Amino acid sequence: MSYLAYLLLGSMLFAGGPARGRTKPVNDIRRIDFRNFVYEAGGESVRVRRGHGSYRERGEAEFVYSVERVNVSYGDLTGDGREEAAVTLYYTGGGTGAFSKGFVFTLRRGRLALLTPFGGGDRADGGIREAAFEGGLLRVRRNEPERMNGAAVGLCCPVYVITTRYRWDGRGLTQVGEPEKVEADSEN
Repeated sequence: MSYLAYLLLGSMLFAGGPARGRTKPVNDIRRIDFRNFVYEAGGESVRVRRGHGSYRERGEAEFVYSVERVNVSYGDLTGDGREEAAVTLYYTGGGTGAFSKGFVFTLRRGRLALLTPFGGGDRADGGIREAAFEGGLLRVRRNEPERMNGAAVGLCCPVYVITTRYRWDGRGLTQVGEPEKVEADSEN
């Protein structure tokens, strides 16, 4: 997989989807079907149907990625009494990489809006295990590999699971407390 392709997919901002063409405002984010959705930005497109999809660069189809699954959880992150959606995309490029990227969506005036992305990674190196809301916070559990001299070793196999909690500060996610680190074997 090309590093440029990874950056393009990882940095996309989303638009479109079921809200496209819709004239009536949506009052419940749970009505948005993120598993049948079109995510678009900067000339790139991710189409997801029935929870699976593909990513293609417009024009020349140099990079093809397969969206393997989409996980969605709901909770009130902003403290306004309305739910947000944490969406995690899991995708592969046909090689050994298995990537994840997270996004928090909200409704503004009945329209879907990206509140903020949150980082994922490649398999054992930051790959998202779970994103969920907990007591007004976003809890993200990511894989962590063994490291030697700061470099990841064995991307196939996480050694640790890192749980980080975030609050919404009105402009972005702010980490709350220290991340919790446990051995991955104890998670299974």
